[in-house]
Amino acid sequence: MKQTLISLIFTLLANTGWAAPISILLAAEDNWYPYSAKVNNQAEGRSVDIIKAAYEAAGAEITLDVIPFNRAMILTKNGRYAGLFNSGLNEEVHRDYLIPRNHIALSEQVVIARAGTPYQDQQSFHHKRLALTLGYTYPTEITSDPLNRIERAARDRNNLAKLMVGHADFTINDRLVFLSLLATEPALKQKLEIVGNLDPIKIYVLFAKTEQGQQSLKLFDLGMDKIIQNGTLKAIDERWKKKLQ
Repeated sequence: MKQTLISLIFTLLANTGWAAPISILLAAEDNWYPYSAKVNNQAEGRSVDIIKAAYEAAGAEITLDVIPFNRAMILTKNGRYAGLFNSGLNEEVHRDYLIPRNHIALSEQVVIARAGTPYQDQQSFHHKRLALTLGYTYPTEITSDPLNRIERAARDRNNLAKLMVGHADFTINDRLVFLSLLATEPALKQKLEIVGNLDPIKIYVLFAKTEQGQQSLKLFDLGMDKIIQNGTLKAIDERWKKKLQ
């Protein structure tokens, strides 16, 4: 009788919405402002706000560990985290992670070089030192081109430093990320500039190929659908546009 009563209580709690919310652990990128960065020892950025809003709308709670992006990719693939952000898509990503229906940003990709460096199109990378960031996704036609001398660094800032001292010829970055770095480091602005543009790419949350990852993906898409419909996503976009002006 006692066991039956306990079971009945838990059933009532679940049916009335009093059950504890689902808890999800995600890895947040630590150095890609204004999308996601470590600020005052916690995750801050446009992507962070969107993901928090989506899971809140889906009735789930999230915890964010703020770590380097390449480490987040490895640990999510291994099942340590249910998901990570911010990532573009390529063959490797499709093979190793679960991809949601909804993306969280459209990244304007720009080519950066020392001021006055000539750039016409992607063939300008040929026989040049192209500094890219570990773990980031780039167009396959660039990374697979044997004529491009690709070097990898742990952070975008490291690649910009290489450009500054002449140890690299080009790098590729998100326009808003680059502009935010210029705002905090005036020395970069004096020597570096945007010399070209690539096609924009959609940015996603990637999920582990685990049961937790599958559940987290479903809740994310459910929440995204809700915040798109109720105007929350638009409000977040407008708030960040004003903040970045």
